[in-house]
Amino acid sequence: IIGFASGPIEPGEQVHVHNLEFRAFEREYDFGVDARAHDPVPAAERASFAGYVRAGGRVGTRNYIGILTSVNCSATAARRIADTFGAPGALGDYPGVDGVVALTHGTGCGMAGSGEGFEVLQRTLAGYAAHPNFGGFLLIGLGCEVNQVSSLTGGFELAPGVPMSAMTIQELGGTMATVREGVARVREMLPEVARAQRQQVPASELILGLECGGSDAWSGVTANPALGAAADL
Repeated sequence: IIGFASGPIEPGEQVHVHNLEFRAFEREYDFGVDARAHDPVPAAERASFAGYVRAGGRVGTRNYIGILTSVNCSATAARRIADTFGAPGALGDYPGVDGVVALTHGTGCGMAGSGEGFEVLQRTLAGYAAHPNFGGFLLIGLGCEVNQVSSLTGGFELAPGVPMSAMTIQELGGTMATVREGVARVREMLPEVARAQRQQVPASELILGLECGGSDAWSGVTANPALGAAADL
C-alpha cells in the first residue's frame, strides 16, 4: 500500500501528495501461509537447453573466444583483432565457435595499485575468465600499466582445457604488430575451442543475472515481480 486517498479521485486524475495521505493500518506479516508443496516435474518432462558443458562443471549458452584487456590503452588492438573475425566467412571453418569478442574498459592505469577500484577491476576481469560462455582467451596489455598482465594471469581460475594466451603491445613493438600477433594466436586457438559440442542439459543450469536499473516507485510494483516470475519459470 503506497497511501490512502484523502478525498474523491476521479478516473484519470493525477494521484499525488495533494490527494494522497499516509495512515496507520493493521498489517499481516504472515508470508507464504497459502503456499503448498508440489511434486517435482518428472525428469523426462523438465525443460532443457543445448549448452556447452565446461570441464569445471558450469554450462555456457555460447562458445566465444574473449579478448581481455588489462588497460584501456590496449582496447584498440583488442577491437581490431575481434573485428578481423567478425568479417563474413572468417569463422566459416569453425561453426562451433560463436564469435570472437573484445572485452574492453576505460581504466587499468592512472590508478592506485591497491584498494577498492583496483580490486573491482581485477575481480571483473577474473569473472570474465571464469565465465562458461568463453572457450578461450587472449589477454592484451600495454606493458607499463598499473594493472599488469602478470598480476592477472596468476589470479585467473580458468576451467580445465580453456586455452589462454597473454601479450603486451610494448613487447611486440606497437599496435599493428600486436594486432597481427593477436590474430595469429586466436587462429591457433580456434581448432581447440571449436571442439566443444552443444549437449542437452537441464534448464536449472542457467544462471540469470538481474540488474537494478534504478529504484523508483514502480520497481517493487512492476519490474521486480516480473523479473521474479521470469526467474521462476
